[in-house]
Amino acid sequence: MHGHVCCGPDMELSQNRVLAARKKLVDKGIDAEIISCFGHSNFDPLYPEHPGAGNDKNKRIEVVLIRERVEY
Repeated sequence: MHGHVCCGPDMELSQNRVLAARKKLVDKGIDAEIISCFGHSNFDPLYPEHPGAGNDKNKRIEVVLIRERVEY
């Protein structure tokens, strides 16, 4: 999972955001050991940051699902 913020660097907030999402998944029964968490601050915006609308889209959590291949 990847946490992102907008409007200025804040690594702690991006990390706390992703850890809060991880906690919700763990509370629902997902094994905590299979969830990796990374904070990216505001260093990877989807949209250019500017005063006004649009910045909320950069406040996000991205979940990357990786399926481990099982050989039989």
